[in-house]
Amino acid sequence: MQTTIMLWGANSKVAVRSSATAEDLPEASFAGQQETYLNIEGLDQLYLSVRKCFASLFSSRATAYRKQTNFDTGKISLSVVVQRMVNSEISGVLFTIDPISKNKSRMMLNASWGLGESIVSGKVTPDIYVYDRNHRQIVEKRLGDKKIMVCYSAEGTEERETSSQQRREFSLTDKQAIEIFELGRKTEQHFQCPQDMEWAISQNRLYLLQARPITTLNVKTALISSLQNLSEPY
Repeated sequence: MQTTIMLWGANSKVAVRSSATAEDLPEASFAGQQETYLNIEGLDQLYLSVRKCFASLFSSRATAYRKQTNFDTGKISLSVVVQRMVNSEISGVLFTIDPISKNKSRMMLNASWGLGESIVSGKVTPDIYVYDRNHRQIVEKRLGDKKIMVCYSAEGTEERETSSQQRREFSLTDKQAIEIFELGRKTEQHFQCPQDMEWAISQNRLYLLQARPITTLNVKTALISSLQNLSEPY
């Protein structure tokens, strides 16, 4: 029997992402311990990426972290999520509680050029926006260097240097940033808890890529991997 999988069209490219049961514990965050594969095309590469994603549950990095946090490996499991890739011009991360000040009335947004991998992997210093949810206005902005951006390539993704103009200007207008903050507010209301979200803008459309609860307010560990995976424009 031949198996055929259609993912949003014959030539669609997808992201293959992990979602493990232990990613959002109050005492430890396993986010980022398992692998993500971007810009995957064709069934052979999809099947290979899914297997590699499952196997990453037992990588040396993931195993060492579970040992460090005294988490029983026998109690962990993982699912693999396949999402349509969004060829974003601007991407980033939104915390619906400021993870630095831990001020619940403020949200923090990180943004940079290209795919969001440059931010979640720590390869760039992104632009930072802080939003006062009570007054619904941006109260602080910091320009990041954004020296590189991650883009599509023939074989997955590649890093490219940004232009001098891109480094000198903010990646988002205030209007775009406020739209993302308001999406964060709605997402938090829907799930009834603070959210760590990944978003992207492609051809002037805002996409919510993933949202997961913030169970620790440690900005270094609360970045990637989702319990709730989404891929729809808003």
